[in-house]
Amino acid sequence: MDNYISLSEILFFETEDANISSHTCDNIYQVNYNLYELEEILSNNLMRISKPTVLNINYI
Repeated sequence: MDNYISLSEILFFETEDANISSHTCDNIYQVNYNLYELEEILSNNLMRISKPTVLNINYI
């Protein structure tokens, strides 16, 4: 089942092993994109802060 959430709900994306997850205040969701793909798609809203973590800049 696919879940759709608003970018405004996402605090950050994180990779662990080969799994990418998005973190909100309440949940963690698996993502079917690579971090570099998310950075390209959402470039105005994300910033890579470390190799495994991309932060939603609206939460800085």
